[in-house]
Amino acid sequence: MQYVVCNDLGLVVKGIFRIYYADPETGTEKNLFFFSEHQFLVSFRSFISQKICHYFIQAMEDSEIMYISYNDLSHLYDTHPQWAKFGRLLAELFFTYSQTRAEELLFITHEERYIRLLEEHPNIIHRIPAYHISSYLGITNPSLSRIRKRINR
Repeated sequence: MQYVVCNDLGLVVKGIFRIYYADPETGTEKNLFFFSEHQFLVSFRSFISQKICHYFIQAMEDSEIMYISYNDLSHLYDTHPQWAKFGRLLAELFFTYSQTRAEELLFITHEERYIRLLEEHPNIIHRIPAYHISSYLGITNPSLSRIRKRINR
């Protein structure tokens, strides 16, 4: 796989996307984040640093996004103060995503992570294959099935 710089910030109009890491030695993919309607989509560190990203973004279904390039957004930051505020709020949002994800992996159970995922993306189980959800949660498909059964009771 070829690593690239993330040059665009997207807003998901329709669809669901995943951000994932592909282990170059094993080819194993690990889902890190999902983004769906009305969420910004970007590999933020790569976008702001303009350095290569080791993650990939993939549409999981037919999707529509609106996007702006790094250069165009930088120009807006420089010429319109309200856009600079937008940039700060965007940075705070992606910091919060990252911190929340790290804390979820450290402090809460797989079942609680699954419930949070459903709260953030209510129809995700009908939109993407279960193995992607398992990968995101860090569990196997049979474990996901057991969690679903417990929750549905």
